[in-house]
Order: sequence, then C-alpha cells, then structure tokens
Amino acid sequence: MGRLMLVPALMLAANMMQAAPAAPTYDAAFVLDQGTYTGTTTFSVDSKGAVTGTMKLTSPLVVDATLGGAMKGDVWTFDYPYTIPEQGCSGTVKGTGKMSADKKTISGDVTIGGACVEVPTAASFSFVRQAKK
Repeated sequence: MGRLMLVPALMLAANMMQAAPAAPTYDAAFVLDQGTYTGTTTFSVDSKGAVTGTMKLTSPLVVDATLGGAMKGDVWTFDYPYTIPEQGCSGTVKGTGKMSADKKTISGDVTIGGACVEVPTAASFSFVRQAKK
C-alpha cells in the first residue's frame, strides 16, 4: 500500500516543480545628457517585494546589470551593479522608479556612479513592457 501512495506524491511533486511563467521582457531606456542607452530587461518581484533580474543595454554600447532592490507598493527602490565590458569598468545604479497600475511601464530617476563615469551622473529611465509574441 505504501507503493501506491508514492506514485501520486511523485506526480504532485513533478507538477509543483514545473517552471514558473517566464518574467516579462521590457524595453529599457536610460536618458543621460550625452545620449540615450537602450536595450532590454527582465525582472520579477517576489511575494516579499524583492526585485531580481538582468538588464542588457546594447546601444550605443553594451552595459550589463544585475537588477535588485525592493518594490513597496508601486515604488521600486534600488542600488544595483553594472559593468561595461568594452571599457572594463563597473559601477552602481541607484534610484527609484514608479510602476504603472497595469505593470506595463516603470520609470524614474537614477544616479550612475563608479569607474565608468567621471562623476556621479543623473539620468532618467523607463522600462516599457513588450507585447507578448
């Protein structure tokens, strides 16, 4: 009888381990005095408000970032690292953003610091959710 109980338990465990739906992809833009950097980002917010994800800006050069921070209500507060492989430098992006009620956009202001900039640089950013393909 113990063996018969094992099969449903294994099936239940397999169903629970199926991959969670993929996090949506957003078009990302950071507007600085010297120009706009664009690419994409994917992130998720867990039940406690912790934000995790990645971002890759591709124009005018590659910038890689590991997103972090916390979402409280519709406000995301963050301080996450970035690298510019071509220049061999890294830094941090600090700021806040506000998510729209429909979760299709998030935008705000940031300060970009670290070895990739001469002085901490103010910028604005926006993430716009891509339509499902």
